[in-house]
Amino acid sequence: DNDSSTVFKLFVEPDTAQYLKNTGQMNTKGLYLSFNQPVAELVVNALDGTDISQWKEKWSPESDSIVYWFEQSIEYDSMRLELIFDDKKDTVFFRKYMEPVRKAKGGKGAGSAGLDLQMSFSGKLMPKQQVEFISQTPLVQELNLDGTLLISGVDTSEAAEYFDQSTFSLRIQYEWEKGKSYSVYFPDSTVLDVYGLKQDSSVYSFSVAEQESLGSLEMEYVFPDSIGYIFQLLDEKGNLINAENVGHQGEISLENLLPGKYQVRVIFDQNGNGFWDSGIYQLKQQPERIVFFDELIEIRENWVSEIEWILNR
Repeated sequence: DNDSSTVFKLFVEPDTAQYLKNTGQMNTKGLYLSFNQPVAELVVNALDGTDISQWKEKWSPESDSIVYWFEQSIEYDSMRLELIFDDKKDTVFFRKYMEPVRKAKGGKGAGSAGLDLQMSFSGKLMPKQQVEFISQTPLVQELNLDGTLLISGVDTSEAAEYFDQSTFSLRIQYEWEKGKSYSVYFPDSTVLDVYGLKQDSSVYSFSVAEQESLGSLEMEYVFPDSIGYIFQLLDEKGNLINAENVGHQGEISLENLLPGKYQVRVIFDQNGNGFWDSGIYQLKQQPERIVFFDELIEIRENWVSEIEWILNR
């Protein structure tokens, strides 16, 4: 079998130059900025006299994009902003927002969507997990939550006293009973944002996991070099469950894991930045090494899986 093909192993170099990647408008209610890398610090200055002191900001979990929500809807002709981020400067210009033309269906106008709260988890509520209802837009301060109900079986109680409110969310402080099912009911128009959008009557249901139905993992490990490492636990499909920075030797203990099979991997964090870095060809720098534990780890109900991982070079 004559195979004359040649295999080249390549890697993607990181883009070391920080820059503003994209901008956009949240109709007349706000604007967004996205960057090619996480931003440590961002300062925004209005170059045209726009009052930005009351804008509400919402960063992405990766800290590489941000949405600024205006205090109220603004019909501006133009807006010019100076951005200072990580010792760099840029200027952005926004023109008057023009509502896109949408075709009406069935002879009726499209209308505007209402407020849509999202629950912070799906399925079972895990121990120490918070029940939170999240809005994409800023909520009216000091909402009147009278009429909201907390339902469990045949028991129903007023829920207003259990809520803590922030700019973008409502959180319930309550002693949830393990193994029980709950529903939270919001009456129509109880929750509204600063732009007048209202939440329709809604019911959110969930159950609380029982401690006995969960498992734990305890891993003693020894890694070869005295550098920093990133320990990661993934489910069988590769979804990240837990990540933490660790030293080259120690013990990791994870509780309240759903039964199933998991993967464990470790990243050799050579530069100590808490992220995996690809290589830089010009500097002859290889990507940071990633090593998987050599077998799947099974987590069982009400059981502690004890693992030892001694990783040689």
